[in-house]
Amino acid sequence: MYRFEEVAFTSRIVYPAVENPQESTTKTAVVVGMSRGGTSLVAAVLDACGIPMYGANESTFENQSLMWTTDPSHYAPEIARLDRLAPVWGFKNPHGTEVVDSIVPLLRSPYCLFIARDPVAIAERLHTNGKQRTLHPIEIAAGLLEEYRKLLDRYMECKHPKIFFTFDRAIRFPQIVVEGCCHLLALRPTPAQWGKAMSSVSPQGGYLSRQ
Repeated sequence: MYRFEEVAFTSRIVYPAVENPQESTTKTAVVVGMSRGGTSLVAAVLDACGIPMYGANESTFENQSLMWTTDPSHYAPEIARLDRLAPVWGFKNPHGTEVVDSIVPLLRSPYCLFIARDPVAIAERLHTNGKQRTLHPIEIAAGLLEEYRKLLDRYMECKHPKIFFTFDRAIRFPQIVVEGCCHLLALRPTPAQWGKAMSSVSPQGGYLSRQ
């Protein structure tokens, strides 16, 4: 049985449930999703709120040393290095739940942030940017359904502190993702950090302007 805690900002907006809440001085924020599915949006919010997102590319926040293989031994040295750098840090991986399955057991205190986007919308982005130009977007979306199901399964199975965002609501109501991230990780952003986090989700100059 899952325990849900919902906090309303207004009579219309309720941000996602935080499950299995706990407090720890050491935390690793794990952003889980699909390619073009909104993981950069969540990572940008965490980065703005003061969580070091140790990625080589500051526009996508992807750490190449924490991607591409399901061999846990590949990740252990990089995780140990990042643990020494900061008690709280984060990373995103939009390229497969199997990879996350290999990393999360190695983390000292994982906090998992899931985000899901309409598979057809993802397919349209993949088609438009030329990565799968030869296929119709609906064909691409059909191929994404299995990964989408795995993403939902991983959320249900996850026993660590976790939260689930939907892309569509996040871009309509940026405070949902900002407040959700802060609530899950017990963050206390400064007004400047809060403003940066909100603007990072905005259509002008934020995440969507890079899509």
